[in-house]
Amino acid sequence: MASYAHDEAQAYFQRGLAAKDVVLTGTEPASDGEAAALLFGFGRAQGSTGQLADAWETLRRAFDYYAEAGDVTMAIAVAEYPLLFVAGLTSAVHMVERTLSLVPADSHEAGRLLSRYGLLVNLEAGDHERASDAFDRALAIAEREGDVALEMRTLANAADTDWYQLRSQEVLRKSLRAIELARRANDPRTEAWPRFLSTFESVVACDLTGASEHAQEMLAQTERLQDRGLQALACLANAIAFRAQGDWLATREYLDRGLNLETKQSWILSYLALTEYETGNFRQGKTYVEQILEVMRATTPGPTGEYHFPAWVIPVVCRISGVVDGLDISREAAQVVLSSPYLTPRLASLRVGNALIAVLENDVTGAKERYDDLLQRPIEWAASDLAAGWPSTHRVLGMLAHTMGTLDQAAAHFEDSLDLCREAGFGPELAWTCCDYADMLLQRNSDGDRSKANSLLDESLAVSTELGMRPLMERVLSRIEILSA
Repeated sequence: MASYAHDEAQAYFQRGLAAKDVVLTGTEPASDGEAAALLFGFGRAQGSTGQLADAWETLRRAFDYYAEAGDVTMAIAVAEYPLLFVAGLTSAVHMVERTLSLVPADSHEAGRLLSRYGLLVNLEAGDHERASDAFDRALAIAEREGDVALEMRTLANAADTDWYQLRSQEVLRKSLRAIELARRANDPRTEAWPRFLSTFESVVACDLTGASEHAQEMLAQTERLQDRGLQALACLANAIAFRAQGDWLATREYLDRGLNLETKQSWILSYLALTEYETGNFRQGKTYVEQILEVMRATTPGPTGEYHFPAWVIPVVCRISGVVDGLDISREAAQVVLSSPYLTPRLASLRVGNALIAVLENDVTGAKERYDDLLQRPIEWAASDLAAGWPSTHRVLGMLAHTMGTLDQAAAHFEDSLDLCREAGFGPELAWTCCDYADMLLQRNSDGDRSKANSLLDESLAVSTELGMRPLMERVLSRIEILSA
């Protein structure tokens, strides 16, 4: 384990457990301290080889023994172990809460547990208030004890919680501080997730160069760790940076690497589907959409990424292809997420998918409802939409206003989208905005609209041709042919 040979370690733990007649896939707690130690090691090895759901169950079996035996030191070690969270998990918070009851409330041990608790209570229950309180207490203890390791872990966990709350500036500030401390401590595991968040938020801040630098550094660190789950996320981080620019070749390369490491990662599958649709490979894109749905159906319903991604990916690929199919599945997935009492703002942002459905179905009433809903979102979230993979709020608002028939409002939103895309270098989104804006202008047909539409279509065609976005190229050429006629 110390040399990151996780597969070999897993085999040794398995042999040890077999010698003690411990069932590997059982649910009962460990029978004694030796079995618990083997299960703890086995769970850590499983987590590093991408078997996250199994790893959590294995750690729980070790934890239950330590908690019942009153071995507080080992109970803490299991409860605070930084295993990646998985969808539908309901035992993580319980483990930490139980351990917190075994230590003094203001102790150093409590600080370590509170740091982990804040992260998990946000992921499992969407409770930002409890999470923030836990982080504040953990940071106070870290300062009192002079514990830099606890400070950096807490900052990394707090940044993750802020990310789910769409608090971009706080995410970047805390992530960069956590990275700085982790670099000093030579702690690549703690550094990994803040690097991912910094990649994402650098795209939001329109700093694509910075995003690429963070993504590359994350990949180098996770390759050193040989942790498949973290490596897959590092590949995704690189794909996020390249996709915003329209570099489909590099995007696909990193996504393929990520999928080889973690075959059921919904975000990677979603990006692959969008990449294939944007470049005209509809058959392959549809295969990825089907895989996304398979993962969703195998996951317990709730406010998770596994339901979040189908809710918006399906409408986006329908808009790209012009083939409207699967919207009922999208609606059902969105309902599962949006009806949860544990919903976070990041997962709630899938309302963009519902907005696209109203556009696709030319539903004026639905468009009005979605427009009023999206208009309440802070305007700085528009770039966050692009980093996540879907159209910017500006362009979606423009399409909704176009559907509603309020064309002057639509023009204002499309102009905002053009400004954002040109400033940041978001090539694919710029090309789509130009085309959608031209469609609206041709319908409005006021003085100068036809000339401006021509100019926008020329720009859209130039960008989409350069980036190899064949479906959009064909769409734009059809508009140009109509105008010529």
